[in-house]
Amino acid sequence: SERSQNICFGMRPLSILRTCPNHHSLLWLSIPMIEGKFATYTQIMMGNICS
Repeated sequence: SERSQNICFGMRPLSILRTCPNHHSLLWLSIPMIEGKFATYTQIMMGNICS
């Protein structure tokens, strides 16, 4: 369900946020794992956190 996706989706940013400053590649590699609108939302959200 959507709620299940939100839980998994919510956990990814936390892990990425920690590694983002040193490993930008992990950020972008994780995006394809999220389908549809989630991919775009993650790219924008994570992009803002990194920058």
